[in-house]
Amino acid sequence: MRRVLLLSAIAILAVFAMPLSGGAASSAEFKAQFQDDDCTIHAQCGTGLVEGYGHVTTTLDLTGGVFDPATGCLINVTAVRDLALVSDPTSTLTLALSNGVICDNKGSATFTISGATGVFAGLAILPGTVRVTLIPGMPGDSAQYRASIVP
Repeated sequence: MRRVLLLSAIAILAVFAMPLSGGAASSAEFKAQFQDDDCTIHAQCGTGLVEGYGHVTTTLDLTGGVFDPATGCLINVTAVRDLALVSDPTSTLTLALSNGVICDNKGSATFTISGATGVFAGLAILPGTVRVTLIPGMPGDSAQYRASIVP
């Protein structure tokens, strides 16, 4: 029984390891992760990493949304996420979120680039996806952004 469990665990780890090694070399995908918390001026402030570019500071402002009493969820959420490279604050990126849903401690949306300066200038992506996990009992969240880069 232990042998079966060990082999199952190794197989699962192998499945997760394969996309990581292949994904790291890919330059055709936009990947970013952010860790947000409450702040005084914006809905959320935080830090993150945009793969291939580096560490960033970020803010998030909700621009719309409707509470759906039937599901208890926030739907049609729109927001703007601004970020700046820590190593070069003149390199900024603005992401426009739309079609968002926030339900319980999870959220999702689509996003596009609505502005870019510095090293981000000229970056073009297809509409991407956002996945958010709200941290229970805290005003923060963890967000992952993924999109295909247009050559």
